[in-house]
Amino acid sequence: MHRTQKEIDEGGELIWLTPKDALDKITNCVDNLKASEYENIYHSKFINYRDREILKYYIQNYVI
Repeated sequence: MHRTQKEIDEGGELIWLTPKDALDKITNCVDNLKASEYENIYHSKFINYRDREILKYYIQNYVI
């Protein structure tokens, strides 16, 4: 996988988690989100919220 310069600068890494663990990680990180030179805090929180809702839907409808 190739990370963008933005992802490298902000310490992004690829990790594999179960859907439930991913939901926990996304939910727990919301208080640590902060603006960066690339995005404002509103954008970061929006992406977090969107991803949480997608995972919740997936877990509720597809994970046994």
